[in-house]
Amino acid sequence: MPSHRGAPVTVRIPPGTPNGRTFRVAGKGVRRKDGTTAACSSPSNVMVPQNLNGKARNAIEELREATAGQDPREELLERAKEA
Repeated sequence: MPSHRGAPVTVRIPPGTPNGRTFRVAGKGVRRKDGTTAACSSPSNVMVPQNLNGKARNAIEELREATAGQDPREELLERAKEA
Protein backbone atom coordinates (compact mmCIF):
# COMPACT_ATOMS: atom_id res chain seq x y z
CA MET A 1 0.00 0.00 0.00
CA PRO A 2 1.27 3.50 -0.66
CA SER A 3 2.40 5.69 2.21
CA HIS A 4 2.35 9.47 2.38
CA ARG A 5 6.14 9.55 2.65
CA GLY A 6 6.54 8.07 -0.85
CA ALA A 7 7.96 4.63 -0.11
CA PRO A 8 5.32 1.92 -0.49
CA VAL A 9 4.62 -0.40 2.42
CA THR A 10 4.12 -4.11 1.77
CA VAL A 11 1.18 -5.63 3.59
CA ARG A 12 0.59 -9.36 3.35
CA ILE A 13 -3.11 -10.15 3.31
CA PRO A 14 -3.75 -13.61 4.75
CA PRO A 15 -6.03 -16.01 2.87
CA GLY A 16 -9.64 -15.64 3.93
CA THR A 17 -9.28 -12.03 5.08
CA PRO A 18 -12.76 -10.53 5.44
CA ASN A 19 -13.68 -7.35 3.60
CA GLY A 20 -13.23 -4.24 5.74
CA ARG A 21 -10.49 -5.55 8.04
CA THR A 22 -8.05 -2.77 8.86
CA PHE A 23 -4.34 -3.40 8.57
CA ARG A 24 -2.04 -1.30 10.74
CA VAL A 25 1.66 -0.70 10.07
CA ALA A 26 3.48 0.83 13.02
CA GLY A 27 5.82 3.75 12.37
CA LYS A 28 4.76 4.45 8.77
CA GLY A 29 2.16 7.17 9.35
CA VAL A 30 2.27 10.91 9.97
CA ARG A 31 5.10 12.41 12.02
CA ARG A 32 3.87 13.79 15.33
CA LYS A 33 4.97 17.06 16.94
CA ASP A 34 7.17 15.13 19.39
CA GLY A 35 9.11 13.57 16.47
CA THR A 36 7.63 10.08 16.70
CA THR A 37 5.78 8.54 13.81
CA ALA A 38 2.20 7.34 14.05
CA ALA A 39 0.88 4.11 12.60
CA CYS A 40 -0.44 3.91 9.06
CA SER A 41 -3.70 2.03 8.62
CA SER A 42 -5.64 0.88 5.61
CA PRO A 43 -8.91 -1.03 5.38
CA SER A 44 -9.01 -4.04 3.09
CA ASN A 45 -11.46 -4.05 0.26
CA VAL A 46 -11.32 -7.67 -0.80
CA MET A 47 -13.80 -10.43 -1.25
CA VAL A 48 -12.13 -13.82 -1.11
CA PRO A 49 -13.92 -17.17 -1.25
CA GLN A 50 -13.44 -19.16 1.93
CA ASN A 51 -13.04 -22.52 0.15
CA LEU A 52 -11.18 -22.94 -3.14
CA ASN A 53 -10.85 -26.15 -5.09
CA GLY A 54 -7.60 -26.93 -6.92
CA LYS A 55 -8.78 -25.50 -10.24
CA ALA A 56 -9.86 -22.18 -8.67
CA ARG A 57 -6.60 -21.89 -6.68
CA ASN A 58 -4.58 -22.48 -9.88
CA ALA A 59 -6.60 -19.80 -11.71
CA ILE A 60 -5.87 -17.27 -8.95
CA GLU A 61 -2.16 -18.14 -9.00
CA GLU A 62 -2.10 -17.66 -12.78
CA LEU A 63 -3.77 -14.25 -12.38
CA ARG A 64 -1.22 -13.26 -9.72
CA GLU A 65 1.67 -14.23 -12.00
CA ALA A 66 0.14 -12.50 -15.04
CA THR A 67 -0.35 -9.21 -13.17
CA ALA A 68 2.93 -9.21 -11.22
CA GLY A 69 4.52 -5.77 -11.19
CA GLN A 70 1.37 -3.89 -12.18
CA ASP A 71 0.16 -1.28 -9.71
CA PRO A 72 -3.37 -0.03 -10.43
CA ARG A 73 -2.81 2.80 -7.93
CA GLU A 74 0.28 4.21 -9.64
CA GLU A 75 -1.70 6.91 -11.43
CA LEU A 76 -3.33 7.94 -8.13
CA LEU A 77 0.07 8.31 -6.46
CA GLU A 78 1.39 10.44 -9.32
CA ARG A 79 -1.64 12.77 -9.14
CA ALA A 80 -1.23 13.11 -5.38
CA LYS A 81 2.45 14.07 -5.76
CA GLU A 82 1.52 16.81 -8.26
CA ALA A 83 -1.12 18.34 -5.99
